[in-house]
Amino acid sequence: GPDFTGWLNCTSLRLDPIQGVVVEVQVPGGELALANQELKFTYQGYTDAAGANPKEGTFEEVPYTPTDQEAAVGFIVKIPYAPLLATLNAWGGVRYTAVINGRDTPSKQHLVRVYLVNPGDGGTCPLPT
Repeated sequence: GPDFTGWLNCTSLRLDPIQGVVVEVQVPGGELALANQELKFTYQGYTDAAGANPKEGTFEEVPYTPTDQEAAVGFIVKIPYAPLLATLNAWGGVRYTAVINGRDTPSKQHLVRVYLVNPGDGGTCPLPT
């Protein structure tokens, strides 16, 4: 099956003073064409490891405009907790769309294993405070 480099689990949750509970997605640097344009980051939960069957109620879109420096060295995008929580114990995909050479260019989808279940009691994660 696919090689999941990333897991989203209870330790992935962060408390943002403005947005509340979020998951931080690290975008690697080096794509200088991304600077100073609004990127649309999308999160979608899936019921299968291949990312073929979207799970209802788990789609989220987050706009973000990286600076020159962020495009060079990388940056963090915060995805709200609600669609991730709705994914529970399944898979999720994060991708972004940028305009490169005048065309909408989607990134490769980064699939992650989502395990937002407390391993101890099977309930949802304790939220960061």
